[in-house]
Amino acid sequence: MKLQKNKLKVSCAKIAILVFVFMLQGFNVLSPLQAQGQENPIVESILDSVIFQNNLLPPFSASYTKTMTWERAEGSGTSIEEGISHWDGIKYDYIDNSYNLIDNKKVPTHSGRAIWDGKQGIVKQVSFDPSQKQYLDFVGVREKADDFIFQKRSFSTYLSSCGKTEEGFVDLLRKSSDLIVKEQKEKIDGHGCYVLEGTTEKGHARVWIDPETGFNIRKIIISNIKNGEITNITDISEIVIDDIQMQIVEDIWLPMSVSKNMITKDSEGNIINEVKTTYKRTQFEFNPDFKKLGAFKMDVIPNGTRVKFDTDNPKRALHYFWQDGKIVPLDIPPVPLLGKTLPDLSDLGVDMLQENISNKVVLLCFFDIEQRPSRNFMIELNKRVLELSKKSIEIIVIHTVKVEQSKLNNWVKDNEITLPVKIFQKDWEKARTEWGIEALPWMILTDKEHIVIAEGFSVNEIDEKIGGGQ
Repeated sequence: MKLQKNKLKVSCAKIAILVFVFMLQGFNVLSPLQAQGQENPIVESILDSVIFQNNLLPPFSASYTKTMTWERAEGSGTSIEEGISHWDGIKYDYIDNSYNLIDNKKVPTHSGRAIWDGKQGIVKQVSFDPSQKQYLDFVGVREKADDFIFQKRSFSTYLSSCGKTEEGFVDLLRKSSDLIVKEQKEKIDGHGCYVLEGTTEKGHARVWIDPETGFNIRKIIISNIKNGEITNITDISEIVIDDIQMQIVEDIWLPMSVSKNMITKDSEGNIINEVKTTYKRTQFEFNPDFKKLGAFKMDVIPNGTRVKFDTDNPKRALHYFWQDGKIVPLDIPPVPLLGKTLPDLSDLGVDMLQENISNKVVLLCFFDIEQRPSRNFMIELNKRVLELSKKSIEIIVIHTVKVEQSKLNNWVKDNEITLPVKIFQKDWEKARTEWGIEALPWMILTDKEHIVIAEGFSVNEIDEKIGGGQ
């Protein structure tokens, strides 16, 4: 009992001290570093202050534009994204419209909306074909929120290549074994900034943090980049985020415009490619009327639209569709093919003749490039092509959803896929049931008589399954 009273006295004393400090400071909230009053701070104090200030941000609504220009050997171009984001402290609503700039005119390419309700995300994307006819590209369900949508002070995606969010970037720096604070501050826009430098898992990082503007990040340089670690573009040599223009909004410092350059250099350090992106806030409001703004409500989605789960659990990849504003399980379960004769390939709507597979073991693979497990599956399967072809195994790859041929071709080229990929042309839900497909990616293996001997297995299990089909 005495111990509890002592603890209560200590807690009350701490509260009294905090109140006194707030009164002295005019109720301004102090960062950990400011509270400690350190002249020569340690790394952890600075990083704690970045997170502390970022978490002070109240609910908000913001609009922005993102303009990307690129100069490459194959040509140049400009794309524009206009976005709106709403955040109420738990839920997030992210709306974007994207364009290509052609002859100084904005030509729509796609639009999208992602809503996170605190537990689950719903994503809708609409694409535009060259005639500017729009069509529903996909509806997705996310069991994990995309990190970048929770960017608060940094807004949009300018940190997406360096840790994604403020918290993610700070975590990246914390993991560095040699991160230091330089003795001398360096000025940006007349403000003395702490300069942090060290080796991270993404590459060598130099970071400028401004204590005079609420510990906002004012500049980042990531160099000696490990290929594939930061972006899908494997030849990026350096990323520079700078020219961050600050503005104070209701006593909170916010970056209002940012530049990001992704640079490719040759062996002698000369720049050979550069992609420049600028981000600008065009509107910002704290504690807005979300109901008036129509926030956190998904646009109309037609009944019957197939819903894809962006999940590491392949059993949830199919099985659902949109009905009256809800995600509904498919009523008809797939019928297993194990032990049955492989259905006629013409039922898949692909140009494959039955005689082409006569007296051959068939490995039939279904996948969708919009799903991460499918993409990883195809990359792994592609590594086995030569080995499997020597065993007279006919590999047939079917992309299950209608997709622009150019988009599929680009993905195949970028990932050096040597297998020919055919796009399914008929009613996928009907075929999914008839071919016994429970989830994507999905493989079916037959013997030489085309009796199905295995289905729904992984790339790592191919050798085991083939053992019974030779």
